[in-house]
Amino acid sequence: MKLLTTVEAAKMLRVSKSFLDHDRFRETKKVPYCRIGERIVRYRESDLVKMMEDGMTNFAEA
Repeated sequence: MKLLTTVEAAKMLRVSKSFLDHDRFRETKKVPYCRIGERIVRYRESDLVKMMEDGMTNFAEA
């Protein structure tokens, strides 16, 4: 399992870092992420690939 930083995930998804930062605070999150402790945020590469392949926009139900 490969974990990506916010900057790496943003590059992979071709979105801005601020988009991912803001997405984490939305009630309905669009991009799945992992929190390690209180401050560290990582994105599983496999989750991002699955999200793109499936065209999913809401992981709240998954």
